[in-house]
Amino acid sequence: MRALRLWLAVGLVLAAALLAACGGGGTPGPGSVDATANARGVPVVVQLGISPRIVLLDPRGSDDDFVAILSSLQDPGGNVRVNLNGGATLLPQLTKSRAAGASRHTPQSALPEPFGLGLGSRQAPGSEQSFSFLGATQLTATLRYSGAHCLLYLDQATPANALADADITDLGDQFETAVYPTDTGLFGSPSDVDGNGRVILLLTPQVTPPRFGFYYSGDVLIGSGNHADLVYCRVPDPGSGDDYTHIRTGLLATLAHELQHLISFNQKALLQGRSSGEESWLNEGISFAAEQFTGYLDSLGGSPENVMFYFRSPELYTLRELSGAYQDGHAGAGYLFVRYLADRFGPAVLSRLDTGSPIGRANVTAATGVPFEQVFLDWAAALYLAGTGLNADSRYAIPSFDTRASYHAVELTLTGPAATDLDSAGGVPSTAVEFARGGLRFVRFRGVPGAGARVQLATTVDGLAHATVIRAPRSVNP
Repeated sequence: MRALRLWLAVGLVLAAALLAACGGGGTPGPGSVDATANARGVPVVVQLGISPRIVLLDPRGSDDDFVAILSSLQDPGGNVRVNLNGGATLLPQLTKSRAAGASRHTPQSALPEPFGLGLGSRQAPGSEQSFSFLGATQLTATLRYSGAHCLLYLDQATPANALADADITDLGDQFETAVYPTDTGLFGSPSDVDGNGRVILLLTPQVTPPRFGFYYSGDVLIGSGNHADLVYCRVPDPGSGDDYTHIRTGLLATLAHELQHLISFNQKALLQGRSSGEESWLNEGISFAAEQFTGYLDSLGGSPENVMFYFRSPELYTLRELSGAYQDGHAGAGYLFVRYLADRFGPAVLSRLDTGSPIGRANVTAATGVPFEQVFLDWAAALYLAGTGLNADSRYAIPSFDTRASYHAVELTLTGPAATDLDSAGGVPSTAVEFARGGLRFVRFRGVPGAGARVQLATTVDGLAHATVIRAPRSVNP
């Protein structure tokens, strides 16, 4: 009987040890740890799946925090859930931002009937021309500026005091000397379907605030629109106290933005036969980067404003937004991703993105020589680490855009991506976390005890979700 009791005791000890090693029944044992985060500013990446993975948060006796960047490589649509230490109660989402993004982006509608312009020869200022506005409205415009690369037409319905001759000359000159050479140097040649060798800038009150302008691919397709290489632009509204000085930077940024769209459609659709062109998330990101390269980063409706909305609640936005629900936050994420690509791989990567045959994720892989999945994870870490001084590795930096600076066009200050706090004083923080598929969520572990904390992570998506854990002093975690 004594021998039997001894064997039972040994069996219970072994069972308890096995249970601890498997992560059940309380805090997992030391042997079950998959990764340890203990060096400041050094990302520790763990691939997640159905089987739990365990990360040890080791503050080395300090009062440092830890930030976990949860990421999803799934295609957009719906949310992904990650359970921390088996928690079932969802961690609250951050404040939702407004939905818009229309100041730079207008969804395409059905293609209109053709409306040929016949502008093959150089036009003289003062000549008149009829246009179709998105295939729905006919208008008459007067040629007010003729340059080497653009023809600027002003809708005759524009209020007489909206634009002075000097304003029109300034807009045309800036397009000729800054916008056109920068965009074509970075991205390639635009289309020339009307044979005049120039881009038409059509200024019309048909473009209403908050938009500054847009490009419509139906205009360049045979049998659709104006059959011209054309960008629509807004004019000031004197009746509301608006003037050219107020909207100038927004207009110039929009010209850089929309010219990139025209170039991209030429390269991808007209020259390579991809009828839909580049995927919208990447195309928009490149266009927002074009604004900065042309010198118009800090403008109304520009990237700093979009980044602000993305940083306020990053869990709401997928990077690769492909639906019509394109919002400011999506624009902020897309700009940051392309800006990161240009910083890490050099500006020539933008030309490869626009002129290469692939689109979307495959395009990023081909243009950078690094799998999209790895670039995405490195970018996620860079969003948090940029501007903190915690890591000098170029993979985790965005030197050409300060994610923790003030911008003046809309009077805002960025402080990096917002994280949701999770009390970790007990050593085993427990919750459930949701965020947009194909996107990111930042969770900050506060009050980690000096002896460390263990975080067990599991998700229903095998291999398509990751946790990037970074230790950082509280001074960089406002």
